[in-house]
Amino acid sequence: MSGGFVNGIEYPGRAFTANTAVASSGILVKIHTVSGEIELCGAGEYPDGYAHMSSMSLSTGVPVAAADAMVAIKGLVPGTVVEMVLPATHSAITVGAEMETAASGCVVIKSGAGEIVGKALEAVDQNTGGFVKVWVAQRTAAA
Repeated sequence: MSGGFVNGIEYPGRAFTANTAVASSGILVKIHTVSGEIELCGAGEYPDGYAHMSSMSLSTGVPVAAADAMVAIKGLVPGTVVEMVLPATHSAITVGAEMETAASGCVVIKSGAGEIVGKALEAVDQNTGGFVKVWVAQRTAAA
């Protein structure tokens, strides 16, 4: 897997400048306080979209995980499938598990109140990192 869009409604997205390095497609991001910039979404934060591709150097156009580089961002459209990034350490994921925002633009299994991005479409062993396919159905969970 490589992260990012899998299927559903495809659209071009928008280019933003990365306030922090975007190392992979599928990383959740939020609009930064500076116009035209995005930053990685954190645990419990509402994501504004996901990286369609890693950041690109402004001078060479080559993919590079660096701040102040351009990155293509897409919104979380309900009913689409996106490969989202998992942290290196995470619980085992079962099909249908609700996935919530975690640190550094990643997702983990819902553990309480937080920002749900959707449901896992595949099982993933614990502590494997990598990606999980998520059916986008964004909501805020009270508990």
